[in-house]
Amino acid sequence: MFDEVRYERLKAETHPTIKQFIHLIESHCHEQRGITFYANKINVSEQKLTYLIFQNFNVSPVDILRLFLIKEILDKLATTDLRLKELTYTFGFKSQSNFTKFIRTYTVSHPAGIEH
Repeated sequence: MFDEVRYERLKAETHPTIKQFIHLIESHCHEQRGITFYANKINVSEQKLTYLIFQNFNVSPVDILRLFLIKEILDKLATTDLRLKELTYTFGFKSQSNFTKFIRTYTVSHPAGIEH
């Protein structure tokens, strides 16, 4: 299920490294899903990034990346007229079934039921 509270807490984070990580996720979550990309951009090791995230939020960087991706997808579904097929490729999924499965796994809804 999408965690709005955790999302808002992350957006308000003040630790400089975590803040950079969040900013990069917001800019690149469509095409970059690997933590190595973000760690390299911030100039820290994956281990250091994972440690910082876990210490502050008790989740992994991948969980945070997934949270922001879900938020982005939900916003697009609610505010655009793009079809599921178009959104599938916009968000870098290889097939519509993978996209739908991803949405169902993390929101307990079918994307068609979320559309406006």
